[in-house]
Amino acid sequence: MSTEKRFICTDTYISLMMQNFSIHVRDISKRFGKTFALSSISADFEPGQITALLGPNGSGKTTFLRILSGLLDGYTGEISVSGYSSSNYSSIIKKISGYVPDTPALYDSLTPMEMFQYIGSIRGVEEKDFRERIEKLCTSLDLDPYLERFTGDLSFGIRQKISIVSALIHDPGILIMDESFNGLDPKSIGAVRDLLVEMEKNNRTVILATHSLEIVENLCTNMIVLKEGKVAGQSRIYERNRNLEETALLRKKYMGMTTG
Repeated sequence: MSTEKRFICTDTYISLMMQNFSIHVRDISKRFGKTFALSSISADFEPGQITALLGPNGSGKTTFLRILSGLLDGYTGEISVSGYSSSNYSSIIKKISGYVPDTPALYDSLTPMEMFQYIGSIRGVEEKDFRERIEKLCTSLDLDPYLERFTGDLSFGIRQKISIVSALIHDPGILIMDESFNGLDPKSIGAVRDLLVEMEKNNRTVILATHSLEIVENLCTNMIVLKEGKVAGQSRIYERNRNLEETALLRKKYMGMTTG
């Protein structure tokens, strides 16, 4: 008998071991009081892609990511996972994704290792897989010296790295990151970039909000630009580490989407 874990989505069983999930968003709107934070947003996020979400401050990026991560409801429109629509989207996406908020939300009275163990247990990660994942992630991000210290005593940059590891413990099919490079030193930025490229190669879906065009240019495969809660433009990025002329064109494209 198969031991595959499954969840129910619109009366259809979808394997949690599939790992390669897509998200399809159609006409999502979200209002706070009389103000629309998002208005008729439509977008597709596919396996094997790293999509950047760009836009000026107040453009709706964090609101959109919180909806995608299942942490914010009360919106109109439809979100489907791998083509299966569901009124149960919030509980589904939390099972198959990892989320890194813009500000680390940690248990200050726990050490990083205690927190990782807690997250691993509620995620149902096998002990062997947990040890392997933690060793790899903590080595990559130089976290080993901090694993037995209280998280509340650590710097913002270290806390940010702990937040990233927490989102990756269960090897999610979808990773959602909100300005998660903030506070990281250059070496750590490179390490996170390598982890995301590895996820891309493993056909995972990565969505990240950033203000850094350098990160977009050197990491992402797609970009979606928001302005005043609406999609101002979408573009495929065909080649990383592009030359200066291509970089200038990308920056010009972004500026064209967010001005006027």
